[in-house]
Amino acid sequence: MTEEAKDFMPEHLRAIRKDLADMRREISGSLLGVEQHVVALSTDITNTSARLTRIEDRLALIEKRLTKGT
Repeated sequence: MTEEAKDFMPEHLRAIRKDLADMRREISGSLLGVEQHVVALSTDITNTSARLTRIEDRLALIEKRLTKGT
């Protein structure tokens, strides 16, 4: 292998490593965004569930009052 070819390989390997590191940073940033959205959705679901439970309780009280009245 010529001297030029020997110098060429490490240069390409460094470029590949840099590209991989850049991709890893980009994926990590995207993953963080996805995780934040999942947390927000989970919070919304929990809040909606709690609100629905309160509405069901109120509806049960209204139904109970209505059946007592007849």
